[in-house]
Amino acid sequence: MHQSGSPDTLLAALARTSNEVTQGWMRLMSGAQSPISWMQDLQRDIGRHGGRHGAYLAKQTRLWTSMLAGRREVVADPAPGDKRFAAREWHENPYYDYLKQSYLLASRYYEELVESADLEPQAKERARFAVRQWLDAMCPANFA
Repeated sequence: MHQSGSPDTLLAALARTSNEVTQGWMRLMSGAQSPISWMQDLQRDIGRHGGRHGAYLAKQTRLWTSMLAGRREVVADPAPGDKRFAAREWHENPYYDYLKQSYLLASRYYEELVESADLEPQAKERARFAVRQWLDAMCPANFA
């Protein structure tokens, strides 16, 4: 049994949240329509994006293990002028720092997928817009 506020409770909550995000992306990918139907192609063409995906997973793993070890490792910083993470808690609290960096890594990963997609210019612009809207909505700074 996990006590409220214990490290086990925090890890269980993180795992559930990560699982829900992953399931959401899988639902999005399985039912994707143009302009982002290219996501379905990613499942069939992992070789093309395997290096990018591997690099993303390696950074996420470094970030996760450093948080669990109680140390801070910077793998993703906000872009200059990004005020969403200006509060000191995003830098001083290990969990919030992890959440911020994990979000930034995922955001950059999906933006790179859009940029590397073989789409007509108008479709690529729509995909950029759709992904940016979703990423902005999922920003952890939007949630209490």
